[in-house]
Amino acid sequence: MTDMIQKFGTKKFKKYVFIWLIALAVFIGVYRYFSPNSFQKDESEIDVILTDEMIDDIKQQTQQKLDSINNK
Repeated sequence: MTDMIQKFGTKKFKKYVFIWLIALAVFIGVYRYFSPNSFQKDESEIDVILTDEMIDDIKQQTQQKLDSINNK
């Protein structure tokens, strides 16, 4: 690295490093924005857990609706 500093000079070396750091930051930002993980649900959302009673109630309501449709 000291060879590069001596070859380019301190100011040019700082510009060179700065440009590469900015390019890396832009690349990481674009990757994080378009990464597939950004399309998944947020973990802070509350998931609804269906209990056996809820499932039985849904089945009963569905069966009642089907019976009313069949009786018409």
